[in-house]
Amino acid sequence: MKKNKYKVNISISSSAGIKKTNEDSSWVGFNTSNQCLAIVCDGIGSEKNSEIASSTIVKTFKKYFEKTKCIYFPKYWFRKVLNIAYEELNNYASKLNINKDIGTTLVLTLLSGGVAYIFNIGDSRAYFYNIEFHSWNQETVDHNLYTFFLTHNAPQSSYIKHKDNLLSLTNYISSNSTKRMNYSTKIVKFKVNDVFFLASDGLYNYIDINKINEVISTSRNKGFDTICPTLIKYALENQSNDNLTGIILEISNLN
Repeated sequence: MKKNKYKVNISISSSAGIKKTNEDSSWVGFNTSNQCLAIVCDGIGSEKNSEIASSTIVKTFKKYFEKTKCIYFPKYWFRKVLNIAYEELNNYASKLNINKDIGTTLVLTLLSGGVAYIFNIGDSRAYFYNIEFHSWNQETVDHNLYTFFLTHNAPQSSYIKHKDNLLSLTNYISSNSTKRMNYSTKIVKFKVNDVFFLASDGLYNYIDINKINEVISTSRNKGFDTICPTLIKYALENQSNDNLTGIILEISNLN
């Protein structure tokens, strides 16, 4: 594998917000081939158990990413580790006699060469900023009832009937083996100065995505790692009532 001709500037932060427990989990790291993996999981269910779900998935992906020298087939690798992570979660729930369904969302981005492989389950998101067009684009699909109706050309009556549950998840990583687990995949080519933003809904729902560049610009003097804490601060000022997690990956030239 060719050596990357770029480096990745990273900012990562997570906060419980107004909640007592932070049910989000996240991680960014590199393997020996300098591939970069970023992951955000947002736990679903009771506070204690959802925290277990999100951390179990993140720890499993971290473990298998760090022990893999180079990922040559990202789609195959993701599917394989996802199945292992699911088994880890299922075994953990059985061991603790957790009868209720526990689960988590997932958004994962793997940077390899000049290509980003983006995977998601649930409503945690990945955005991509293309420096050439100076625009942000959501690269993930929200797996909720609203998206389901939209993609299946549901009549307006369906939206009205389920108006209070349109953001309910239709897909997530679950300890319930009877639930079918699907995921979405996107492949994005990137260049130097492009930016990726991964976030849980407690963050992206309470900030203006187009303001991220302003925050990146004004935060540079304080250190790149201050960007996500600043975004979380803004989201809390905008009355976010959930846990908040964000990761910024900026592609830059090697010095």
